[in-house]
Amino acid sequence: MQKYSTNLTESQYDAIIAIIGDKRKRKHDLREIFNAIFYLLKTGCRWRMIPQD
Repeated sequence: MQKYSTNLTESQYDAIIAIIGDKRKRKHDLREIFNAIFYLLKTGCRWRMIPQD
């Protein structure tokens, strides 16, 4: 995983998990999903153009 300025820090991710919970098994890593969403919001790129790394 490449580092981007929009990636969540450990404390930010912990705060989100404290609110939404992380009890169920997920097909995709929740942290990666949040990082992709924040990248999209910050850069304004289209969802399909998000880097695939």
